Amino acid sequence: MYRRSFGLALPEDTVKVIRDATQFEWVLGSTAFRQHVEARTGRRAERLPMGRPRTGAEPKSGL
Repeated sequence: MYRRSFGLALPEDTVKVIRDATQFEWVLGSTAFRQHVEARTGRRAERLPMGRPRTGAEPKSGL
């Protein structure tokens, strides 16, 4: 049974999630599990969105 499970291909999105978690040392699991790990370690357990946070006001264009 154990050996046969390695013959099955994983979906590409699952492989990407596992690779990202491994490469960047993020927690892999449910939301509740990630929150538990964050609370216990004091360390962020998942990646923040890329890019700078948006400001509340849109820039005004008009001279």
